[in-house]
Amino acid sequence: MGKFRFNSILEKVFSGKLLTEEDRIWAEQVVAFKEATSGQIRAYEIATKPGFDLKQSLFSTIEKLEELLKRCPQEGLNVCPAPNKWSVHQIIGHLADNEVCNSVRVRCILTEDCPNLVGYDSDDWERWFRLDDVWTCFARFKRERMNLLSLLDTLHEEEWNRVGYLDYRGNEQLRVLLGVLAGHDENHINQMKRTIEYVERALDVNITTEKISERGLI
Repeated sequence: MGKFRFNSILEKVFSGKLLTEEDRIWAEQVVAFKEATSGQIRAYEIATKPGFDLKQSLFSTIEKLEELLKRCPQEGLNVCPAPNKWSVHQIIGHLADNEVCNSVRVRCILTEDCPNLVGYDSDDWERWFRLDDVWTCFARFKRERMNLLSLLDTLHEEEWNRVGYLDYRGNEQLRVLLGVLAGHDENHINQMKRTIEYVERALDVNITTEKISERGLI
């Protein structure tokens, strides 16, 4: 129930409406106890920051991902920081797949009356994340995201209020779907940062060990 009610809170936030004190307290409790999806929670956190702009947030993801990819050592792109944790390559592959999925969701909302939206388990899709090299995956993500942003520029105000249905989040306005997408972006950007930091430390340790070994100290 919390995930469904939380969408009504997100509708107000992304519409620029002020929350009642009761709504704010309830929403903060949901966030604190993680009683909504991670994307919903992150969407609430970023949308309640002063000066938040949804389309700018969606656009900025492209540059943030590109900068992180350039930072990651080539030999570390497929390094997983722990069992069941994704590598940088897998994260980018997931984001590319997710962008395609959301492209369909957006178009269904805009052309059908409260359609049932496609849901999927990203872990089940993991085996296909690395079908392409990481930069091809990124190019696919970027192409779909730029297409989405172009589409959003064509919308009338009332179209942002159109609704679709997700079985794990309930009825969801288009603006909320996109807000959760922005939250999803931020979650994976932060995941990439942590993964790259792990890779950098791991490679630094390996290089240091090799140098010590070469000098016959171990």
